[in-house]
Amino acid sequence: MLTSIIVPAHNEEENLPLMIESLIQTLDAEGIEREILIIDDNSIDNTRQVAEKLSKEFDGVKVVFRSPPKGFGRALKDGLLAAKGDIIIPVMADRSEDPIDVVGLIKQVEAGYDIAFGSRFMKDSRLIDYPKTKLFANRAFNTLLRILFLIKQNDLTNAFKAYRKKVLLEIDLDSLKSNYFDINIELSLKSKALGFSVSEIPVAWLGRTKGQSKLKLLEMGPVYLKRMIDVFVWRIKRTFRGSNNKS
Repeated sequence: MLTSIIVPAHNEEENLPLMIESLIQTLDAEGIEREILIIDDNSIDNTRQVAEKLSKEFDGVKVVFRSPPKGFGRALKDGLLAAKGDIIIPVMADRSEDPIDVVGLIKQVEAGYDIAFGSRFMKDSRLIDYPKTKLFANRAFNTLLRILFLIKQNDLTNAFKAYRKKVLLEIDLDSLKSNYFDINIELSLKSKALGFSVSEIPVAWLGRTKGQSKLKLLEMGPVYLKRMIDVFVWRIKRTFRGSNNKS
């Protein structure tokens, strides 16, 4: 079963080599068939050159170079559309995820789940240097999502999830409206609304040591709220259409 790892990268020249090398070492040690797609999202440092070098150095590493405008959601969508794997997992280029947790997500899907959510906020999760302001905002917003959508999973804003290909086909990637980090909640909420089976496991979040974070709380707050409302309306319309079809 082929696993596609999607790595959106904007100005990650320092993190990318270490991240890709550790990921490959872990996956290959587990005998996991994989492809790794680095999505260079209009970087202005040497990320493009670093990505090209990695693709030549390691089998199964490919690079997609995006045209403007940039945006995490746009980059992730391009990666998801290009992925050929049976299992597809977005992984951050900043080394905030532990490669061994990628293996854990894969095993959940192999066990029969359609999606495996990685949660940074469960028992046995590990948070290292997670900013307190970001932690408060994350917990407040995820609580709101859980109440509004009646969902038990507690880290819906996390990109780190494993999807069966059929889940993304059912969602219809071309219909996604998110251009930024709000794509994480759009994918999470729509996949749940479509009734796919979900597992949630504890994962690590490792504080960035190189480069700068691309997530700006003040900018993303209104974007997240808008996306939440859009998906809520989408779910109501879908439910209403379903009721009409049955009648």
